[in-house]
Amino acid sequence: MLFRSDETSRGEIVEGKVEAKGTGSPTPVGVGAGYGTIVPANGVPSAPIALLPAPNLKNLPSAFTVRRPIIAFDPVPNAESYRVLVATDAEFTDLLGESITKTPRAQIDTFISGNYFLRVRAVDANRLEGMENQHAFTVKIASPPPPEALRPNPDSNIPVGGNLIFSWAAEPEAASYRFQVAADEEFTQILHTTQRTILLFATRDLPSGRYYWRLASNRANGEQGPWGPPMSFIVGEREPAANAQATTPAAPAKK
Repeated sequence: MLFRSDETSRGEIVEGKVEAKGTGSPTPVGVGAGYGTIVPANGVPSAPIALLPAPNLKNLPSAFTVRRPIIAFDPVPNAESYRVLVATDAEFTDLLGESITKTPRAQIDTFISGNYFLRVRAVDANRLEGMENQHAFTVKIASPPPPEALRPNPDSNIPVGGNLIFSWAAEPEAASYRFQVAADEEFTQILHTTQRTILLFATRDLPSGRYYWRLASNRANGEQGPWGPPMSFIVGEREPAANAQATTPAAPAKK
């Protein structure tokens, strides 16, 4: 493996072992499987750097009924971002799409029913891509499919009493749309449910908390398609971090 010295280069080894050489160092660096190296402008390869582990994709669904399914997987410690790839074959010779996301969540484009394959790698602070995991899934687009949600974006924060606007794209097969807001992701505590012919719903009456919303399409004959994936948003202050400890201000001393 030979790196140029006029720019920072990176290399990852997933199997075997290579000798990394830079123009600024006569001594190659041995890099084994599961490690990477960086060669900055001075041409001296870094010591081997352990690659991040492969993301866990075991909990992903094996089937979707929408054109643009949302995937969410477990975060990888120390990951700065994730590379997500989608293909129609397990060898990824027919690559459909590739993206970088800052969070362990991505919306992927398939558009038609069929069999697909997903690959995900975590990317560290050195911009080295870690070990990858692969997941096979099918898409069988239900009819009519749910519309594509536009806003609010996932985990958006809206002030209490603010004008909360939900909007979505038109679905060609839909004559109207079912819209719901709930206090839980399973939609057992539904707060709003309505049928709309327009692509919009607005409200101001939600107190502080985390909520979920979802959409479905209706045909002109009243037939309803499947619900789209639930999407979360927050009204009021963002939730504290899991490891944060709440503190109570001390009472003023009595004089």
